[in-house]
Amino acid sequence: MHCSLNARCSVIAAANPIYG
Repeated sequence: MHCSLNARCSVIAAANPIYG
């Protein structure tokens, strides 16, 4: 799962370092 500077994505990335 790749995210590009999204608020929700930031939260998910913070909770799951694997999902960057």
